[in-house]
Amino acid sequence: MSDTKKSGLSRRDFLAGLTASAAVMSAPRVAFLHAEAPKPAPKNSKVHSVGIYPPVGISRVGNSKDGYFLAPEVPGTVNDAYHLLTDKKGNIRMKDDNGDIKKQVQRFYLFGFDAQGNVVRQFTLEDSDVKNIKWTVHVANAKAAWYGFTNPLNLRGGAPPIPTQRRNDAVTDEDRKKLIIDPGRQWVDKDKRDQPMVGQFWGRFKQSRPVGNHPTVDVKLGELKMDDAGHLMVFPADGISAAITNEQNITNFTDNDGWYDDWCDGWVQAEITMTEGNQSWSASQIDHAWIACCGPNFAPEIPPVVSLYDQAYQVMLLKKLVKPPEKLSFTKDIYPFFHRLGLMDWLTNAANLRQGWADVGNFNDPAYIARLADPSRENGPFRMGIFKQINGPNPTLMETECPFEDQQDDQPQPTRPLMPFLLGGGVNYDNAANHYYMVPPYLYDNLQNWANGYFIDDWEQMKGKGMPNNLEEVPLAEQPTALTRAALEPCSGTGFHPGVELTWYMQMVDTYENKKPYRIKLDTQGKGRDGLLQDFGPQLTAAKVFCGFEGTPPAIGPQMPGDLSRWMGLPWQPDAFSCQYVNTAKDFPTITWWPALLPIDVIPEAFYKILMDTDRPYMERIKFYQNRVPWSRGVAGLGYHAEASYSDGLNNMVQLWGEMGFVVARRGPEPPKEVIAMLEGKSRQEQKEILLNFWIPPVIYVEVERGTMDLIYNTNPNWPPPE
Repeated sequence: MSDTKKSGLSRRDFLAGLTASAAVMSAPRVAFLHAEAPKPAPKNSKVHSVGIYPPVGISRVGNSKDGYFLAPEVPGTVNDAYHLLTDKKGNIRMKDDNGDIKKQVQRFYLFGFDAQGNVVRQFTLEDSDVKNIKWTVHVANAKAAWYGFTNPLNLRGGAPPIPTQRRNDAVTDEDRKKLIIDPGRQWVDKDKRDQPMVGQFWGRFKQSRPVGNHPTVDVKLGELKMDDAGHLMVFPADGISAAITNEQNITNFTDNDGWYDDWCDGWVQAEITMTEGNQSWSASQIDHAWIACCGPNFAPEIPPVVSLYDQAYQVMLLKKLVKPPEKLSFTKDIYPFFHRLGLMDWLTNAANLRQGWADVGNFNDPAYIARLADPSRENGPFRMGIFKQINGPNPTLMETECPFEDQQDDQPQPTRPLMPFLLGGGVNYDNAANHYYMVPPYLYDNLQNWANGYFIDDWEQMKGKGMPNNLEEVPLAEQPTALTRAALEPCSGTGFHPGVELTWYMQMVDTYENKKPYRIKLDTQGKGRDGLLQDFGPQLTAAKVFCGFEGTPPAIGPQMPGDLSRWMGLPWQPDAFSCQYVNTAKDFPTITWWPALLPIDVIPEAFYKILMDTDRPYMERIKFYQNRVPWSRGVAGLGYHAEASYSDGLNNMVQLWGEMGFVVARRGPEPPKEVIAMLEGKSRQEQKEILLNFWIPPVIYVEVERGTMDLIYNTNPNWPPPE
């Protein structure tokens, strides 16, 4: 009998423990459906209504000419066309063979429901009774004609709204329409499967004289395609940003006159023509959807701690369009939050060193998770101790009140940062309750009930259950809910300043339909508006946003194409660079913005290769595992005479965004002989301490596919990366 066997831990047990840890750390996808999931319709039920899913879809720009992948269609997956992203070894590759970023394409589906809202069928061109499907999409980019960003306008109390000025204010009257990139309505059907969406920007102004009189610029905002089954595929644009003149440098992280980019958003409608004798469905009879185009997700396998789905779900609860679970499930309602907190360890030093800032354990440790799942009274102090270190709930105004008056909140600013160690929308105000990010009320309530022991411990029975990898594996009745959640869960719901994909209006009740869950209110008439242009005068205030102004309807309400993306940074790249972290007089922890979309501190691929080099001593290898480097390194600070100012970084990111690396899962090293030898003859407690000091997880997250940051010599890395 070996010494390891005598000590109570065999090599087989040790390896089995590693396998169990890998199962936890590699993002287990637990059951995702809540009480609002539709039920299967009774047999032979008739279709009473039709809806497009997901209600809000997300496409992401990429500079690859042909490379793309489909947006997630099942919660917890990266995409549903996995072969488009993986190499021969099964590793995700977010860039093509030229080192260019692949586009994320959103696919839309049509579902029929009975009078009780149960799912009857999906409509496709493969169905014998479907003659044709026509999709119509109207997107626009209205950023240059909108207002600048200072802070979210739905804050209250210690972070009152700040009025903002118009972008391109020198452009006046009718000329402001030329600041909107509007391709108009575009469509595809079974006979016309492909349609680009191209609009114009700037041009020769009649009344204004802004920055010279330059020719119109054609701007492609994406492309529509229909697949063989009749589903709509919305391709994003190329992520291009440019200024009308070469003299216009980036001077601000969100507001730069004379600039344009190719983000967009707008509505999606459909018509279904059935064969003779069957009911056809017009666009007015089919619930519309919305498409928003935004930037890449640079950590595609790690979800944000709080997502846009969480924010929308909070609003649906307020509108009573969904029902909360009668009894909280640890696996479905509690564990995802802690799991996401644990995954932040791979993206930011603030999280990786969390146990130095907070009295908590390792959220990736199976034994620690088992303790989190324990609802016993004896475990109550442990749970409550963790709950008290979570920042919330968010006091943000979620319902419009007119006449608008600032509402005071009585929540004091925490004396120290609390988990999840992220910045909030009220960061401009040191004493605001939401200077640091605060979790939504429903999630805070769930966590408080968890702390009090009011939940079901279903961890052991649920964690091993397999989850579907694609939509075809999901039961028909659950597919609309899966699509709804999968589209928004990868999007950040934190730190709307202004945000990564979409912003604070996703928290507002008046943004959504009153009877149709998760659907953006649609304005097809444009009453009180001049086409897509919505003008509130030289200055925008919260009162105008929520209550309207001199016949112009409120900005938060029924939406037109371009209304969602207009609030985001112009152009989009500087905000991505600017919002990494904030250095303060109190150095630690360094609070960050959106690490799950724009990583902060990462393990670079060069470090990973050294870690996996078994010819090196283990203690030498582990140094490279334990160290992180800035993800944005090289954006500011280039060449022998470094240009390292903040403004340099803003300008450089416009050109360098396609070179940035992606953080994805990679296989960890085999258990080293040195560590296993240390375990021999030791007690279980001693073994545990050794593992905590020397163990490297079997699944780690690594920054890969990083390109060159050299703007002077343009030295190209090797593409594709060597096998």
